[in-house]
Amino acid sequence: MQEDDFFIQAQKYFDDIDEVINAICFALFPFNPTIKSIGMVQQIIYPRSYPSNAKVKHLDYKITPIRHLDLGIMELWKIRQYKLHFHHAPSLRLMNSFTFMGDEIGDDEIDEYMNEIKNTGEMNFNWCHFKEINIHQCRFKKLVFKNCTFEKDIIFNSCIFEEIIFENCIFKNFVSITDSHFKGVTKIYAKFEGQTSFSGCTFGEKDNHQSTVFFNQSIFKQVTFFTNTRFYGETVSFYKVVFEKIPNFTQAVFQTNLNLVNSSLNFDYKTTYQVIKDKGKPILFNQAIQNANDFRDSFRLFKNTLSKEGNLLDASNYHRVELYCKEIELHSKLKESWNWRDWIDKWQLCLYRHTSDHHTDLLKIISWVMIVIGYFGLGFFIIRYFQDSSILLHLNPYGITLSFGGVISLGTLLIMGYIQRIFFFAGIGLISTLWIACYKPTLIFGAMNLIDKSSRSGLENLLTVLYTLAMILLLFSLQKTARKNSIIPS
Repeated sequence: MQEDDFFIQAQKYFDDIDEVINAICFALFPFNPTIKSIGMVQQIIYPRSYPSNAKVKHLDYKITPIRHLDLGIMELWKIRQYKLHFHHAPSLRLMNSFTFMGDEIGDDEIDEYMNEIKNTGEMNFNWCHFKEINIHQCRFKKLVFKNCTFEKDIIFNSCIFEEIIFENCIFKNFVSITDSHFKGVTKIYAKFEGQTSFSGCTFGEKDNHQSTVFFNQSIFKQVTFFTNTRFYGETVSFYKVVFEKIPNFTQAVFQTNLNLVNSSLNFDYKTTYQVIKDKGKPILFNQAIQNANDFRDSFRLFKNTLSKEGNLLDASNYHRVELYCKEIELHSKLKESWNWRDWIDKWQLCLYRHTSDHHTDLLKIISWVMIVIGYFGLGFFIIRYFQDSSILLHLNPYGITLSFGGVISLGTLLIMGYIQRIFFFAGIGLISTLWIACYKPTLIFGAMNLIDKSSRSGLENLLTVLYTLAMILLLFSLQKTARKNSIIPS
């Protein structure tokens, strides 16, 4: 008798599972003519695991679609009590779709029903390929995407996420998650190849210190917007995040610990200028100034945060881009109304950008020191040659041969793309500097040549004065670049 009861309970247990599988199948594949039997259904939908207690209702189900699947919010609401695990789906589309069948609902209940069906349960997607996501005003209990690819636009507007995870995902197009609330744990480890926007979003809650936000090791290849975004909770981490184009954190609020360790800004002045210019098309003077100022506020925020934490090396990179934006702002102001102060500030920023990338590139400033010393020596030699051509007879022929060989080698490397133009000129400057060191090393110290008693022409004295002024600026920049810490304002 007990054995019969066991088999009856077991049969009921598996019948209940089959009933749930059919319910999930009907919700996800309501009009699929290829699914004709429970055996075919069980190949697509099956329990992820079996509870040891038969009285416990099974909730975890694994789904492996074999064709394109449109997921509608209403259909997902119908099976919200189950945890759905989608695996290796070849093509998915997640959309707002509210379709009512027959007499399913009365007109007087539509508003209440519509608000209710915008709540979904827990969904996990592993190794899935999404065609598109377009969701508005929905609430998600838990969303997990692992190793997924998103082919077209991804839009979440005015949504609430209790918990959301993107892990090792690739977004190939535009991503817009705007005016949404991330209440609990948020983990986004992904590569964004298109423009990305989290504008107007709130991460965490003021009174919930357990909520955390992680963008660790994400890559943003296009412009990223975090405008009017608020961050609360325990911590916000941008650890090892790479921004390949300028991000915008205008009016962002960080009321939490901010981690920017090892974050990278892989863009230069030209990219920054182009983004600010494109953001204001058709470009207007006051609009360009405002755009530059908005972006500058973003980098000032990060720079100050890193400086307070004592991370001055990373702070210098954000300060560098902040100065890019300041230079663009001054450039736009001078087009509208010219004045001496802005003109001097603009060209000072331009000078330090070209010579040391605002005291962040030591190799660049050393190259410029070599260029100035070398070309000063070359200019001095040319002036002396026109005064007395016999000085050529005093030069070492082996040195001349090696010098020409060095110039030809540098030119070959430049043409083949192995070195940048600045290193080509720095190499020539180094060759010239070696000649100066061999024949008249005192020329390197320009100020000393102004006070010695040697007779020089007016042109030589003018060249020496210009060289001395240039070296003062470059040596000042060199020592700041070498120390790095001094570029952060106290």
